[in-house]
Amino acid sequence: MCKILVTVVVLLALVGCGEPTPEDESETAQRSSRLSCNHFRNVMRDIGNGVLTPGEVREKLKEVESDALIATPEVQVAATDMLRASTQDDGEAFLGAAQQMSEACAAAGH
Repeated sequence: MCKILVTVVVLLALVGCGEPTPEDESETAQRSSRLSCNHFRNVMRDIGNGVLTPGEVREKLKEVESDALIATPEVQVAATDMLRASTQDDGEAFLGAAQQMSEACAAAGH
């Protein structure tokens, strides 16, 4: 009886280790998008309030981009574009990328 119980437990554990379903991947992308979008809004508020140095902005955008690694593709691209613009000190590109991020967040429902 004990061997049967162990076998059932092992089989259940193996079944739980399968490939993620598209629904799982979508949920994960949505959670990552939500995290990245919320972080983005906080950073933008801080920028607007003038409480971050340019170096701090870049560090915060690195965090936003990291949060977006498994987000929706649009959020991933926008987060990377913002970080790139900040790194290159390109204010015009940054404004465009921030708008792109805002739109990507809205499209993702965040």
